[in-house]
Amino acid sequence: DNKNQGGVEPFLSVYSSVKIHSKLDFPKSVLVTSTIPGEGKTLISCNLAGAFARHGKSVLLIDCDLRRHAASNVFAPEPRAGLYEVLRDEARLGDAIVKDAATGMAVLPACASSDPAIDVITSRAMRTLLRRVSDSYDLVLLEMPPILPVAEARVLCAMADGTVLVVRW
Repeated sequence: DNKNQGGVEPFLSVYSSVKIHSKLDFPKSVLVTSTIPGEGKTLISCNLAGAFARHGKSVLLIDCDLRRHAASNVFAPEPRAGLYEVLRDEARLGDAIVKDAATGMAVLPACASSDPAIDVITSRAMRTLLRRVSDSYDLVLLEMPPILPVAEARVLCAMADGTVLVVRW
């Protein structure tokens, strides 16, 4: 809608910039993290996902922050199932994905995990899921916890094609 156009326009221009300046295709999976909490990684990841979806790309935003679930709170405040359940084969991927009506993007929310987050994120099932969704979507954005206080983002960086580090200056 027009009332949000001013704040959305910079994110919409990212898509055009990538297409104009990129000699290669855009990475299929991009991890979004920050140095510390509160730097705006959820704002960036949600808006980047929405911008690419508005340009007709099929986008999946995976909330990999199993502690805070910030992206999930935006799109699926009370999910029936999420990343944790999919990785443990307790839910089907299609049943856990939530569609955002405004942009058409897909969101795989995070749900509370009884296992340590590092074990969930670094599992073989996570690597398999990333390969699977990268084949099905034009872009997979991985919303991660901050890189300094927790280890998951550092480990998952090796699994993603690219990383966006959000830093408040």
